[in-house]
Amino acid sequence: AFLADHAGAGELIFPGWNFDDPDVDPMKARKLDWAARLLRWLERRRGEAFAVLDGRREAVDAALREALGDRFDD
Repeated sequence: AFLADHAGAGELIFPGWNFDDPDVDPMKARKLDWAARLLRWLERRRGEAFAVLDGRREAVDAALREALGDRFDD
């Protein structure tokens, strides 16, 4: 996603992404949590709303706010 953004992609789509897959192991679940946080940051930077984050933004924002503190709203 970040490479596509850097290359000037007009639209980012995420077919098949499932952040709530119950069949992943704990390590993969942690990676997916971080992927959601990074995509939320990219989404905000681009001024877009990625469908893959629908229903997750509030929780992801809370996690980012906890990790970044005052820098979250920059």
